[in-house]
Amino acid sequence: MNSYTLTEKDWESFIKTNIISLCDTSNKAKIFALVGELGAGKTTFSKELLRQLGVTHHIQSPTFSIINSYEISFNGFKKVFHVDVYRIEDLKELEVLHFKDILENPENLVVLEWADKIKDLISPSADWIYFGHDTNETRKVSIQHGKN
Repeated sequence: MNSYTLTEKDWESFIKTNIISLCDTSNKAKIFALVGELGAGKTTFSKELLRQLGVTHHIQSPTFSIINSYEISFNGFKKVFHVDVYRIEDLKELEVLHFKDILENPENLVVLEWADKIKDLISPSADWIYFGHDTNETRKVSIQHGKN
């Protein structure tokens, strides 16, 4: 597992160097499973990643909508889904949102905040990214490729 200490100004470079190259297509959606406490950087990371994937309009946190989708044209991906399952209490809530279909489509890239809440639904090939507070100005970020 690779670990990094980041300041606010480091997010863009960190994503360009360590994350964009992981956006490869396969037979299912590409999943970035984000884990960390409130305020640890999950949404900041997500917004910067979506921006680098080509989303040009305002990116809103999906805290209340659960899923936001954006059209992209990046490395074979046509849509990116920004998902926040913090408020999900039962996996059946995701069924009405056709979440499994999203995870099955190889043209989708999924950025999933609070992924540990629904780990049983996530492919073993997902990249898990862990966020934590280091200081008021820095965050600790670790990447684990393919967690079972």
